[in-house]
Amino acid sequence: MSAKEQTQHRVAVGNTFIDWRSLSRAAAFGIVAACEALTQAGWKQDGLKHCPNTRSGVHFGVGMEGIQEIVDTSEAINSKKYKGIGPHALTRSLANIPAGAISRLWKLRGPCMAGNTACATGLHSIGDAYRMIQYGEADLMVAGGCEATVNPWAIAAFSRIRALTTRFNEAPAEASRPFDALRDGFAMSEGAACMVLQVWPPTADTASHFQPSSPPIAEIIGFGRSADAHNLVAPDPFGDGALRSMQAALQDAQLDSLDQVSCVGHRNHPCFSLHQFSRRLITSIVMQPQLLSVTQLS
Repeated sequence: MSAKEQTQHRVAVGNTFIDWRSLSRAAAFGIVAACEALTQAGWKQDGLKHCPNTRSGVHFGVGMEGIQEIVDTSEAINSKKYKGIGPHALTRSLANIPAGAISRLWKLRGPCMAGNTACATGLHSIGDAYRMIQYGEADLMVAGGCEATVNPWAIAAFSRIRALTTRFNEAPAEASRPFDALRDGFAMSEGAACMVLQVWPPTADTASHFQPSSPPIAEIIGFGRSADAHNLVAPDPFGDGALRSMQAALQDAQLDSLDQVSCVGHRNHPCFSLHQFSRRLITSIVMQPQLLSVTQLS
């Protein structure tokens, strides 16, 4: 490969160049999100290199990695055009590649994990990273998730299980309405989200190394999770699993109640009863319902 071709395939991320050919579209989203999060947290690549990077790690998940790469490889095999299978077909379809790429780019040599729990992947990554810091496995963790599903295979597959909206095809910006009576599915999208987690305030052992220039924007004080064991894709209609997750998080945080809830709605399941869920939420874990604030995340 000529020097010109090598330059064409190299992309600058911060002050480092990476070869995008070995990365899927989802991994590229994840890398950019991680770099933005670390930069917002006040870190620089040179700064992290001087930290004890064996105490810095990554927990970054992806729901459906490398779909387009798998489709392209399958088409090449079916047409017996084996030379059309690229040398990066494997690395662009493995779920651990986004986490590994972030680890390599920022020289994070602590725990490097990748999870896959569908829609909950990113949140579970944040929760697991929180636990790793809590249990003393790391002092700093980059956590989040990425996805790239705007392609014919994913759209066809989600359409077959009737997960995508058809009522708002002419107005996709109005399709995301998880708690609306007219909801009938969601509009496909893609991207990544990332958080930087670290011990705060810094302990005597970490103060000399982990001192970012930006103040923290939030604090995790508890985490909980559960399973509905109800349906392949539909949640429990009365939100049983969601409530138990909240109760577990409150117990972990040693809190008795809460006054604000941010709900992520399953836009593709009209069977979910928001009214019943709200009543159970108020009676089970909200001590002052008149002060309750519910925000909708879609």
